[in-house]
Amino acid sequence: MEDFIFKYSNVPKRFVKDFFDMTCKYKYGEKYVDIDVVSKWLKHDADKIKEIVVDKFDSEVEYIAIDDESKNSFKVSTNIFKELCVILGTDKAKQMRKYYMSIEKIINNYDGTGQTNILDISNCVKDFEKEKEKQETMDYISSIITIIYFIIMLVYIYLQFKK
Repeated sequence: MEDFIFKYSNVPKRFVKDFFDMTCKYKYGEKYVDIDVVSKWLKHDADKIKEIVVDKFDSEVEYIAIDDESKNSFKVSTNIFKELCVILGTDKAKQMRKYYMSIEKIINNYDGTGQTNILDISNCVKDFEKEKEKQETMDYISSIITIIYFIIMLVYIYLQFKK
C-alpha cells in the first residue's frame, strides 16, 4: 500500500511511513492516531497537545489514554486529529492535515488490486499541486509587500531627516 501511495501522491515518503505507524484500529474498529507521532511532525510538545484534547473533547468517544506498566499512549480519533490540526492553526499542522487527508483519499479509492480510480488520484494530486502553488504565490506576494513596506518606511525616514 505504501508503494501505491508513493506512486500516486506528492506526500513525503517519511510522512507516508509515519501515517501507517500513527494510524491504528483500536476501539470498535475505529481508527485512531497516536499523539506522540503527531507531536513529532508538528514539533509541538505531546503533553500540551494532550491537554488541548482533554480540555476540548469527550474522552469516551474521541480519545483514548492508555496508562499501564507496559505502555503509555494517547490516541485520538481521526476526525479529532484533523480538527486538532485546525485548532493548533500552525503551518505544520495545516500541512500535516492535508497530507493525512490526501493519503486517506487515496486509500479510500484503492481497490486492493493495485488499481484505483486514476481520475480521483489525479484530481487529488492536482488539488495538492494547486494548493502548493497557491501557497508559493501567497509567500511571494507577502515578500513583495514586506519589501514595499520597508521602502516606504525608508522614504518616510529620509523625508523626516531632510526637514
